[in-house]
Amino acid sequence: MEQLYNQPWEWGFDVGHSWRTSGDIYPCWECEINHGSWSAFGVLRILDKQAGLRKHTGPGHWNDMDMMELGMGMTEDEDRAHFSIWAMMASPLISGNDLRSMPESTRKILTNKDVIAINQDKLGVQA
Repeated sequence: MEQLYNQPWEWGFDVGHSWRTSGDIYPCWECEINHGSWSAFGVLRILDKQAGLRKHTGPGHWNDMDMMELGMGMTEDEDRAHFSIWAMMASPLISGNDLRSMPESTRKILTNKDVIAINQDKLGVQA
């Protein structure tokens, strides 16, 4: 499993409340965009990088899978699944789209109270 070189989930709880668990995200379902010395990853590639990290998350210390890419070019079904995956994984729900111009379908996904409740569960258990 390719991980960040410094594995912040091993030591980050001493200095912060969240840490990135992958490289940058790209608005695609399953892709890798190679930029030479680094790559950006699609939703499923980032999900794959979470294997084994469940034990490092909980109240006050969170595995951050990067900002979400809803409304940035994937299908509505992919956006809905993307939001649900981030919620189930207890990742911070940070929207990467322009909130001023997002379509109504994206707003509905981002404001789904049931999905948000899964993410905000007090136990903070990652799927």
